[in-house]
Amino acid sequence: MLEADLDLEADLGIDTVKQVEVFGKISAHFDLPVPEDLKLRDLNTIARLAEYIGNAAGKDAQTETSPQSVPEKAPAISASGVHRFVVQTNSVSLPENRDNIFKDHTFLITPDRFGFADAVSRRIKSFSGHVLTMGSDTSADIRVDLSDLKEVEEKMQALGVQHPEIKGLIHLHPLNAYFDDTATDSHEIDASVKSFFLMVKHLLPLLDRPDTLISTPAFDSVVFAYADSPGDIHPVFAALGGMLKTMNKELKNTLVKVVDFSIPDPLEQIESIVDQYMTELMSSDQRVETGYRDNQKYVLSLVEKSVEHGRSMVKKGGTILVTGGARGITFEILKALATEYRVRPIILGRSDINALDADFKRKDADEQYIFGCLKERMKGARPVEIKRAVQKNMALKKALANLAELSSLGIDAQYHCVDVLDTEAVSRIVDAVPPIDGVLHAAGVEESQFIEKKSLDSFNRVFDTKITGADNLLRALDGKSYGFFLTFSSVTAKFGNEGQVDYTGANDMLAKILLREKNRHPEKTYKVFDWTAWDGAGMATKETVKKVLRQRGLEFLPLARGVRFFMDELYDAKAIEAVFTGRDTALDPDGLFQTPDDLPAAENGLPFIDQVKEKNAVQAQYARTLDLQRDLFLLDHSRLGVPIFLGATGIEAMAEAASTLAPKGSHLVSMHEFSIPYGIKLLKGRSREISIEARQQNGDARRFVCGISSQFKNREGRAMGDPKRHYQGRFEFSMQKPAQVKITIPEFIPVQYEGDIQDLLYHPSRLFMDGLFKTVEDILSFEPQVLISKVRNSSRKQFFAGDAAPDFITDVAIVDAMFQTGGMLEVMTTNEIVLPSSIRRMDFYGPLQKNKEYICITRKTDNGRDTNTYQLDLMDREGMLLIRIEDFEMVKVDKLAPENRITDKISSPALKKAS
Repeated sequence: MLEADLDLEADLGIDTVKQVEVFGKISAHFDLPVPEDLKLRDLNTIARLAEYIGNAAGKDAQTETSPQSVPEKAPAISASGVHRFVVQTNSVSLPENRDNIFKDHTFLITPDRFGFADAVSRRIKSFSGHVLTMGSDTSADIRVDLSDLKEVEEKMQALGVQHPEIKGLIHLHPLNAYFDDTATDSHEIDASVKSFFLMVKHLLPLLDRPDTLISTPAFDSVVFAYADSPGDIHPVFAALGGMLKTMNKELKNTLVKVVDFSIPDPLEQIESIVDQYMTELMSSDQRVETGYRDNQKYVLSLVEKSVEHGRSMVKKGGTILVTGGARGITFEILKALATEYRVRPIILGRSDINALDADFKRKDADEQYIFGCLKERMKGARPVEIKRAVQKNMALKKALANLAELSSLGIDAQYHCVDVLDTEAVSRIVDAVPPIDGVLHAAGVEESQFIEKKSLDSFNRVFDTKITGADNLLRALDGKSYGFFLTFSSVTAKFGNEGQVDYTGANDMLAKILLREKNRHPEKTYKVFDWTAWDGAGMATKETVKKVLRQRGLEFLPLARGVRFFMDELYDAKAIEAVFTGRDTALDPDGLFQTPDDLPAAENGLPFIDQVKEKNAVQAQYARTLDLQRDLFLLDHSRLGVPIFLGATGIEAMAEAASTLAPKGSHLVSMHEFSIPYGIKLLKGRSREISIEARQQNGDARRFVCGISSQFKNREGRAMGDPKRHYQGRFEFSMQKPAQVKITIPEFIPVQYEGDIQDLLYHPSRLFMDGLFKTVEDILSFEPQVLISKVRNSSRKQFFAGDAAPDFITDVAIVDAMFQTGGMLEVMTTNEIVLPSSIRRMDFYGPLQKNKEYICITRKTDNGRDTNTYQLDLMDREGMLLIRIEDFEMVKVDKLAPENRITDKISSPALKKAS
């Protein structure tokens, strides 16, 4: 039945998760490296997959990898079981700006009628960007009714070809319904949500590349829906936020962001709101969801919390309306409710359980028997069609068995073949059955597929089952005295998940619908259960799904514990949304788990030392995960929006590792032969694990060879290839403090510049430092080969989350300031951009103090083809030497663009004399 050109999913029914598993096995078997830009959607047939294997295996056949270099290793995800979390808002520091993302780029905007689009357009143009508008207004560049999805799809299919210059999408149309204060209906969902999906889907080739943007603003509905005083929640904004979280994971190169505002009378503050919005888009913060209230920035976090026990919301013998049929998690919950509360469930399911073939009702009619029968009856059908027919019959068989089990418990369970999307049918049932005490809306459809391949019909099935279903239930219950409304959601609503743009959007919107209902009806109880994958029930019971999730490190929720979580939650009427998951940091790009209280503690007070991997008297190896939520200093050192681990932090990390082996009471006195073979970048803001090693040099207990490396791992957590060395150097410790050395400070030759020299130099196109590392306060003297600068470590910003003054062995900020002076000398004279490369020797003469002013003398002693060499001295105002760097090499990486050059803006008497 298998043909080489059959589509793996459409023809064979091999879903995305299974394709990932297959490709993972292939890569492991052949020891194939996994390219970062690989797209499995391009390997969608057996023929294409086979061709890829042949090419890749043949290419790599000459370089065999020994078993020792690719050890099997569990994923580096520390999860200690599934726990209960609640969502809360946290204030954070305001963002630091990064490069102008709008310059020379074209952005597609869906306008609103209230002036936000006009203000955004003006800002983009002021940043030298370009704007295309698309909507129903006569002034729009591209005329289209966004509620007419057929028309939207037709327009979008041609738009990418007509406008290949598009590099961003800003969706402002949803503001119309919010400010018109219209109820959320299918018309608005089409215009705001489903049209947005179609836009991204058809613009995907243009948006899935570097320096691109997808964004929307929101009001009181994403971050501030969880605040103490929530405003008017508009659930459509949450749907867009959920979708954006999945887009963030599928479009690896794209900046994806929803910015929530909580502002009184926003229509009177459009200009200031748009200013904050644009500032956030151009900030270094890569989080998808952020918010602003009272000029303070807020983000979300997940906080572990136990239930607050009160009176159970379920009463003995109560009638509960249940959607989602009589299978999976829903059935397990119903059994517990029936046993503990003797409830009377009214079950709504799409399946007609009476339609099961009598032959298939027999106990011995297993899946293999049904498959054989259907294969005979469905001659000529595609394999996937037979597979679906088998699954449908097995589902009917299971539902009948489950209903029989409920009856055996003495429970009068009514089953009605009703599609929750049928408004009239739902209303008829609600009116016909006994008064309903509560609702459990558990209906859901999951059809994982990447955005590029997902059809609108599939999107509708997944999205509408959750949202239209909830809306139909709430409409039918309007005016009735039910006590509670519970719904099942997923942790993916908080994190996003590849292949689930519709599922994450629907689940996130569903939570905000219930949060809004609670505001409207405080006397009723509303609750959202955000479940992780269950072990033994639910949508992750397929072996392929379970295997991939387990390999990724996901902590499954045991069936019995999940049921107990649900039953306990019935006693907590305060928490409207509860999240049940392990601390799966790999799933969490926004760092919801990374609050300061639960960050790992540094060993022995050493900030860059975390987990001990190996240690004895002569050598030590430590693991350290660099993470933007913890390591805030990385946000102040980035090039082109990519955070980079500094040379100064590399020196500090190695010094810390060496100090754990050095004699107690000794001091770092020198470093030798330091080099940076390969820098460390945090691409897309993802965390990165590094290994910090130190070992005695030739048995000398005071001299150490140190290094920092990392190991590439595939998605299964398996090491691929050899470790990559990033930093290396030799460190020397001594019980004696170095003798003091006094330097004669030369006469200053002042620089001449009309303006603030610090602002001139700390431009993102010239230097890549800001905030914490804006440490060179002034240029005291300037010659073509000599620069004398004033440096000071005075920043009050947090270096690490919760720590503005870490106890370093070296002063990272001042050491980095010394490195910066070489770069400054070049942008002031040669227009070269240079980065640290190596140091022959670095001596430490005494401790440094925060907020104290120091002088750095930087002498350029060699101008090579690829590198320049400098000699640097750091001293106090009296000339007492504190740090000396000999033969500091900086590698030339680029030339300043003509518009960023400053050689014609500055001068000094020495320059005039030289000319």
